Amino acid sequence: MKIGFLLCAYNQEEFVHDCLKDLVKFSKENGHIISAVSVPFEEYKDMEVEPDDTTEILEQRLIDRDIDFLVDKPKFVSEAEARNNALQLMLLLGDVDAVWMIDSDEIYQYEELEKIQNYVENSEFIDWFTIPFKNYVGEGYLEEPFTPPRIFKTKTRGMELSHFYFDNDLVYKRGDEEVNYKSLSSKNIPKETVWIKHLSWINTEKNKSKILYQQKHFAPTGCSYEWDDKKGIVFNDKYFQLTNQQKPKIIYDR
Repeated sequence: MKIGFLLCAYNQEEFVHDCLKDLVKFSKENGHIISAVSVPFEEYKDMEVEPDDTTEILEQRLIDRDIDFLVDKPKFVSEAEARNNALQLMLLLGDVDAVWMIDSDEIYQYEELEKIQNYVENSEFIDWFTIPFKNYVGEGYLEEPFTPPRIFKTKTRGMELSHFYFDNDLVYKRGDEEVNYKSLSSKNIPKETVWIKHLSWINTEKNKSKILYQQKHFAPTGCSYEWDDKKGIVFNDKYFQLTNQQKPKIIYDR
């Protein structure tokens, strides 16, 4: 199986080196490819966010042939459009059997990448997979795994992977027919197999901007977190009231 890793990284230079460390080694040793995108999404257009060196870091990794493609323009497009620009390069030039989405704050160890690849290869009749993440929040982590869709086979049931229509959500095509991935067979990779480190909501200044982004992106419900000047990242009570969801439990052991 040849995997195309779709790396989304913007303004996260504090994570991108750790994200790429084992990912690059795993990709080179197994004949996989990495297609990266590093642009501010449209919601950032009216936000005063000072960009860091993430894009420049990826440009150097492209020169060093650690990654295969880099999309750094146009800026201020939707998240789906930004990912599509990196996806289309991969599908046109990479000839991959599966697309694996990775954000730069997701830190995989080499053996975890191996375990996940083996799990996918041994799931012949499954079309897409979720991965369990250990979401760090403030000074702790969520008790239950966060399990977003992450791996999609590019050809299945006479269809081909086509494009993102929203964030992590994809469409397949069979001729002119469009098929939402949600109607296809899926599998949750179990936490007992891997539980991936996800530095999603630790107490950093940049996460203030991330909260503002999500408030705009997911309006009217907004972001499930907010910033407290004394505590840092905390739950947003209004979000849980609007969505009628129960707050997850945070474990503090570090």
